[in-house]
Amino acid sequence: MRIFTTSSLLAFAGFSLIGIFLQFGSNRRYLELSAAALQNWSANLERPSVAEMETTINETNRRILLYDNQVNEQLLDHGMVINKTSSGKVLDICDSLLFSSLRFAALKKAGLTARAHDAWTAIENSKTDGYWLRHPTCKKSTSRDMIVGVMIALSQKPERYDQHILALLKTIEENNGYLGNGPVYVSYATPQIALGLRMLSADLQLSQSEIPTHVKNGFSTGELSVQVLERGYASHLVALSIWLELELKNTARKYPINVPHDSYFATLVDSFDHISFKSSRLQWQTHKLVMLDPQNMFFRFLRLKSINAMNPNLAHKMLTELLTMPQFPSENLPTNCDKKADYLWQRKSQEYTPRAYANCQTTFNGTDFLWMASLLLEEIQDSNISLAH
Repeated sequence: MRIFTTSSLLAFAGFSLIGIFLQFGSNRRYLELSAAALQNWSANLERPSVAEMETTINETNRRILLYDNQVNEQLLDHGMVINKTSSGKVLDICDSLLFSSLRFAALKKAGLTARAHDAWTAIENSKTDGYWLRHPTCKKSTSRDMIVGVMIALSQKPERYDQHILALLKTIEENNGYLGNGPVYVSYATPQIALGLRMLSADLQLSQSEIPTHVKNGFSTGELSVQVLERGYASHLVALSIWLELELKNTARKYPINVPHDSYFATLVDSFDHISFKSSRLQWQTHKLVMLDPQNMFFRFLRLKSINAMNPNLAHKMLTELLTMPQFPSENLPTNCDKKADYLWQRKSQEYTPRAYANCQTTFNGTDFLWMASLLLEEIQDSNISLAH
């Protein structure tokens, strides 16, 4: 049996990090050229006619309402989204907090205020004894991806959002970094989550003494995570963290708040390169995600968003693609006959296509469509096209 000493393990880790740093440094030149090419392509897209734009927007809004009406009728349990079989068996209830949070954020962005209010009320009601539950009937410990979902919901400033942020900070402080009662690999707040919480709390005007040390010490880990990711759940969690940072940057432009962009990775890389790491690290992460799975529309959206290449014409093009995907039928919620996976953007793209022999026995809640549709519609809101429902 080979025995590794602490020094040999540290040496191995050090050489690995140096390799990543060198790779990032060389790839930043490529990233600059790639970003410029994508920006040029986006800026020169053919402009759709007003009629085409209105048709796409109207169909997107129609389908959002159709899906959400059916969700309200069939796929809510304690007000939170689920999936269900034709026999009435409830599925994926322990993932409900994440997808209910995404649904809430999407409904709010889509301007469906009353529906968003009801969705948020149900999410709030899932909180028990200071902890956010995956679902009121799920007994599993709250996990990090569920908390990222809550943070996304809180980024939309729902009722009492400030109180909930303060409560999260208190939970971390009183529980030595834990956000739930699960083991460290489930419920411990990673440096990335701690950074997200610090960004969320930036406009609460808290003093340094009011921010737990664990949160103050938060930093970005996505630069390292994307080096070892595989397609699926883990890559989607990184993508959500990227989206949250981009969203809070948008908030920072509207409100005079200080949003930190800390990364230990940046400290070393900037020592060897004239280009600021802060200006390109999200480009690096989103580029790696797209290379991991080019068919993932959420990853592609983040790549374009990270280089400021999104515009109404490109949003229209991507909405058209979304509306014509066979996984999202036009007159009913998707089933396992339309797609193999419940939520596409956290699955390998091979799972987009259903099994040939599948019986239509499971109905999915369509949060993946609602999420992407709302993000793309938001990109058009600055244009002169009416978004009236």
